[in-house]
Order: sequence, then structure tokens, then C-alpha cells
Amino acid sequence: MDYSSISPSLNVKATVALNADVYESASNKPSDGDFRGDIKDRMLEIVRFLNEKNSSFVVNINPFLSFYQNPDFPLDFTFLDDRGESIEDDGIEYSNVFDANLDTLVWALRP
Repeated sequence: MDYSSISPSLNVKATVALNADVYESASNKPSDGDFRGDIKDRMLEIVRFLNEKNSSFVVNINPFLSFYQNPDFPLDFTFLDDRGESIEDDGIEYSNVFDANLDTLVWALRP
């Protein structure tokens, strides 16, 4: 997509709400987070554009999607009550999928 036709003098803020399936982790560990290969270039374009325009980047992280997409996903890990089995990644312990998912996004956003 060519954004060059957008006037730099326009002060338009845009919010793009994306689903959490735009990023992934090959190892299921947050530190391996990256945008999906099939849309990575497009996602980087969107992130750069929003950053240039000082606009928000919004992702809908729904802990229950992991459970619904994978019948073997541990249900306890979808809740935020720290009762489920945790995972460890590079010295950080995750006791729920929301926190792990958020950090996966953070890793995907790193240059």
C-alpha cells in the first residue's frame, strides 16, 4: 500500500484493532514472538505508519481463543487467577495466557 499520497499536514489519528492471531511464537514461548510470516511485511507497514502518525496500535487479546482453537489447551491457563500450570521463558514465569500473549506481542514489535 502506498501511503505517500496522504498529506503530511493532516493530523488524522487512526486506531486499528487487530486480533491476536496476527502474531505467533514457533516455540509457544513469548520471547520467540513474531508477526505471522504470511502477513509480516504488511504488519510492519501498519505498525510503522501508525508510529509515524503517533496513532494507537490495538490488539484484542482474548485468553479464551487459545482454549477454543486448541482442545488440548489447559483451561486453567486461560484464567487470571494464577491457579494453572505456569510456563517459564528466559527467567520470566507466566501463570496465564493473557500475560504470555501480551509479551509475545511485545517481542513481535521489537525491531
